[in-house]
Amino acid sequence: MELKINVCNSENKVSNNFFVNKIFEKKRKKNFNHTNIYNQLFKMNRLITLVLIFIYFPSHMFSQHPIDAYDQYGLGMSLFDGGKYDEAIYWLEQAAEQGYMQAQNMLGQCYHQGKAIAKDNQKAFYWYNKAAQQGDSQSQCNLGVFYMNGLGVAKDYSKAAYWFEKSAKRDNALAQYNLGACYFHGDGVVQNYKTAFTWFDKASKQGQLDAQSYLGICYEEGKGTEKDVDKAVFWYGNAANKGNVDAMYNLGLCYYNGVGVEQNYSFALFWFDKASRRGHINAQYSLGVCYVLGNGTPQDYASAAHWFEEAGDKGHSEAQYYLGVLYDEGNGVEKDIRKAIYWYEKSASQGNADAQYSLGACYINGEGVEKDFSKALHYLKQSAAQGHKKSLSVLEEITNGA
Repeated sequence: MELKINVCNSENKVSNNFFVNKIFEKKRKKNFNHTNIYNQLFKMNRLITLVLIFIYFPSHMFSQHPIDAYDQYGLGMSLFDGGKYDEAIYWLEQAAEQGYMQAQNMLGQCYHQGKAIAKDNQKAFYWYNKAAQQGDSQSQCNLGVFYMNGLGVAKDYSKAAYWFEKSAKRDNALAQYNLGACYFHGDGVVQNYKTAFTWFDKASKQGQLDAQSYLGICYEEGKGTEKDVDKAVFWYGNAANKGNVDAMYNLGLCYYNGVGVEQNYSFALFWFDKASRRGHINAQYSLGVCYVLGNGTPQDYASAAHWFEEAGDKGHSEAQYYLGVLYDEGNGVEKDIRKAIYWYEKSASQGNADAQYSLGACYINGEGVEKDFSKALHYLKQSAAQGHKKSLSVLEEITNGA
């Protein structure tokens, strides 16, 4: 389950829709007040604000005329936008220490992302917690992510779900998705597909793409709602067309298997390819299969080997096994039994029965390795325990031959 962090949006930034000339009207007044002029500066465009504050005001003015947390936050954000990060962090901290919620959230983001300051998840957690306790929905969602992943605090799925729910009830779409994922997988809560569907639906209607992809899964598999493959394809398509990589893969599967749409290998290949180029491991494996079988494309073992290796490097056991087969047979790559064994071992260590059988055969026949009957038996028994017919047959022959 992938969980995401909220980032500061325009709602948390100081308004800049005011005119510069209002400052100079103040200056012409008889009772000249530095603080009033200073406050007006925050209502201007930030770039102008940044320049004028440091030209117009002496550096000691801030100690003579204390400013409130709102203005400290505004100054911090102006300095941040202008690349004056040390000064920005100083003023954000001043505002945050006074309890200004937006400054606390912003500091949490800075420490979490290493933005303008050294990355420090414990400090990020501290500031997110401060803002979350005051009801900031972004910080509540981010706090949930920290508990879920053990960032700056011990992992606690229950607390993660608690904070996701707090934020979700404030209509935070990302928190609604994260809470739905908790209920879908049973992380920190009792697994409940119906509740998961409810939160995915809420987030989806706000345009949250990960939620839309999960909503498609719910409709396709009938989890938490009545099975409806047409709606599944709708939500997959909506999210895929807006760039969601999981939805791209799921939509590709629908076209490959003819679920909710007419089977079309070319369309399946199109979506597998798009997702693969975004690094989706299952799409990369599926694309390799398409190239091996010639589904939606001319058969191309070299391309298959490329995508199997991409997925295999990420740990996909089936891709590792089939890459081993290509090296074993010299299809799309130069025949290399040692590389074949390398990939068989990678796959077998993850419990792939076909790879375990192939390794057993290699050790029996001494192909790419020295003959080793005990190792052969080891792998064949592992494979046979999973019901692999060829391994069972070989073991039976060995037993009868003995």
